[in-house]
Amino acid sequence: MRLFLIRHGETVDNLAQVYAGSKDSELTSHGFQQAQRLARYLKGTDVRFTHIFASPLQRARNTAQAVLDAQSSPALKITRVAAIQEQDFGSFEGKSWLEGPSSSKPRPAGFVDIESKESMARRVDSFLDEHMAALWRSAAAGERCVVAIVSHGIILSVLWRRILRRLPPDSVTMRSDLLVPGRPVSLEYLGGFSNTGYLELDMARKGTPVARALDRVSGHTGTASSPRKRLAAQGTTGGVSSVANAAGSSVAPVPAPTRAVEKLPVTGGSSSSSQVLHGWTTEVITINGKEHLKGLKRTGGGLGSSKHDQNQRSIDTFFKRRRVD
Repeated sequence: MRLFLIRHGETVDNLAQVYAGSKDSELTSHGFQQAQRLARYLKGTDVRFTHIFASPLQRARNTAQAVLDAQSSPALKITRVAAIQEQDFGSFEGKSWLEGPSSSKPRPAGFVDIESKESMARRVDSFLDEHMAALWRSAAAGERCVVAIVSHGIILSVLWRRILRRLPPDSVTMRSDLLVPGRPVSLEYLGGFSNTGYLELDMARKGTPVARALDRVSGHTGTASSPRKRLAAQGTTGGVSSVANAAGSSVAPVPAPTRAVEKLPVTGGSSSSSQVLHGWTTEVITINGKEHLKGLKRTGGGLGSSKHDQNQRSIDTFFKRRRVD
């Protein structure tokens, strides 16, 4: 299985630097061009998706639509899943990043706190159980599965960590060109997602009967440090710090919830519904992939930063190509 975790294109609220989690922020014209670039790049590099999942919020939905349109596959559809919407910022939705609160600040009546880590983890786990588990079984049975999950920066990071907790100990590696000598690897925190940046994973199962490929996590004895230990044992010390804070990520600073939130474990089981992919190996191929954005410049005169008009045509559509016999 090839799995792509893709962030949406730039939005008007990214540029305005306001909190927009559940707020249905629209793509800018530049964000739409980013999505088009991504779609053409993926098709041009022979990525042929079998499944596309998307958050129902329009910034993710329209980015996914661009990817779908470029695939030229009539049978391929977008499955919208509410469980992979962005973190809800509660009463901070639509407010400036500069208004990020301190936990000691008194809250007005009717104040709604931001969504907790536990809530996001539960949502993501439900998506994995209800949608991805069946695809992992199909891939284990030999079916071709190339999956795109088009969503949002924060929830995609949560999604990766929830996938990681389902992987067997000592089963995750990183492509050598992602490693920087002398810097430690942190599989749990691979860095942020730029606009239309993506995380690419190559997942494979070998040597395990299909019936056991998805066992309950309660029988899993791995620890959170197991994947890192494997990398260290192989002598592949390194890190991804060079991409962790990539320019153009436009990720809002997350205000701390007023409630205390425990740090969630990466592996091991706290949910009886979570499952471990016994016999699977995973290689991290691309972190925050942005090759498709090389050379892309924002349209001047404020047009690139304006809300994308669905009826707007690109300049190519104003000219008919001369027919070549």
